[in-house]
Amino acid sequence: EDNDVVVRRNAYRSLRQRLDTAALPHYEKGLKDESPLVRMVVVEELLAFQPRNQKILAVLRQATEDSDDEVRKLAANAFWNFHRDYLTIRKRPQWDHAIEVLQSQNLPLDSWIFRTDPGRIGHMEKWFAPKIDEKPWHASVIGKFWHEALPKKVGDYEGVAWYRLEFVAPAAPTTEFNEAVLHFAGVDESAWVWVNGHYAGAHDMGVAGYGIPFDVEVGSFLRWGESNQITVRILNAAGAGGIYKPIELQILK
Repeated sequence: EDNDVVVRRNAYRSLRQRLDTAALPHYEKGLKDESPLVRMVVVEELLAFQPRNQKILAVLRQATEDSDDEVRKLAANAFWNFHRDYLTIRKRPQWDHAIEVLQSQNLPLDSWIFRTDPGRIGHMEKWFAPKIDEKPWHASVIGKFWHEALPKKVGDYEGVAWYRLEFVAPAAPTTEFNEAVLHFAGVDESAWVWVNGHYAGAHDMGVAGYGIPFDVEVGSFLRWGESNQITVRILNAAGAGGIYKPIELQILK
């Protein structure tokens, strides 16, 4: 808490080696330091922690919304690298062990419908319900940013928007399995998911979440071998937006 920036930087440089994970509350406080030079050191020290765990990620995530461009960029890159490490060894952020994909099915890229929600009222009007009035919706696709997939006056939009799709799930697996998930390869930036009118889960990391694949568990909501309805609410804060990579239904063990 010294008034000198250099002293504070050096103090944060020493905490990790002396306190290990007990330093995390101090680093969380350090992310609020008035000097970006100090906040940069805090992020660098968070990167040096081994092994990496969810508590460290939680503190690091705060830095992805820093007011300083360099601090925010370093934190966002680190956040993505942590999750990439999980995926490389076939672990997912919400699973604490390696998994096996027993069966997978790509959801169609076309046949989706899309609607912007500038007033953010869709959840109150239940746009996730299995049956709705689809007249105000636009035909659309996924696998592209919405500014590429839609007319310009719609595609240039930034904010909240919704996607809907009817798809047929495979027959119930004959082998033992633990869960079925919708695996999203990439959404810009935050997503909330409903299946057959039931809320299934979310991916909400702010702007840092745009490049991070994620899973939503849907096994308890699926109708195996029948038609199913999926709704995805997207929040895009800046630039391009949408479900810009494929979605895969995966059966996991």
